[in-house]
Amino acid sequence: MFNYSADFPFHRGRRLRNNSWIRDLVTENYVSVNDLIWPIFVIEGENKIEPINELPGINRYSIDNLLNIAKNAFELGIKCVALFPYTPSNLKSEKCEEAYNPDNLVNKATRLLKKELPDLGVMLDVALDPYNSLGHDGLVKKNKIL
Repeated sequence: MFNYSADFPFHRGRRLRNNSWIRDLVTENYVSVNDLIWPIFVIEGENKIEPINELPGINRYSIDNLLNIAKNAFELGIKCVALFPYTPSNLKSEKCEEAYNPDNLVNKATRLLKKELPDLGVMLDVALDPYNSLGHDGLVKKNKIL
């Protein structure tokens, strides 16, 4: 068993904190543009830019505007975007049918982005809340979220 005295610890690693260059050298985490994913909120229509009241400074973009946003991100070195659709209430249902519509908003947006920017990564959220009339991110059966 060790006997620790008031002299413990014998050495403190201050030498690794003395200068900024050495702190940068031994840092464990470094965030670069390679780590970024640009979230883009998408809406049906043409030439639309719609503010999201719940997210000040953030907008929803129609697909024609989406391409310019994605190109700007790609030119800045951001290699991936994440698309989040706004689904009008008339397309929402308890069974979330619009989620598996091959021509839904995010599928159309993804096809356009991959055609015009083939090297851009495109991520999609698999949660069903954009398509669910009950607002849940999964299917509901017998009052239970599946």
